[in-house]
Amino acid sequence: MDGVDWVLVEGFKDSDLRKVEVWRAQSGKPTRYLDDDFIVAIATDSPEQLPHATQLPVLDLNDSAALGNWLTANATQFDYRLETFA
Repeated sequence: MDGVDWVLVEGFKDSDLRKVEVWRAQSGKPTRYLDDDFIVAIATDSPEQLPHATQLPVLDLNDSAALGNWLTANATQFDYRLETFA
């Protein structure tokens, strides 16, 4: 896509693409990071409520600047080529 640097998508939780898990304790939904090797970080508003310790980066879901900085610093993890999907 010409002129596009980033595309954020939702709904690919079962894919084999590297991803950031977005988790809110209030949702009542279980986390996925223990069972999904493609999750590279967790963005949450409740880090103290994560059900299991993790070595993954835990990002503040409410700090958009920090999220953007982390994504930019780790951009190569999300560098996909069109031929990957052909």
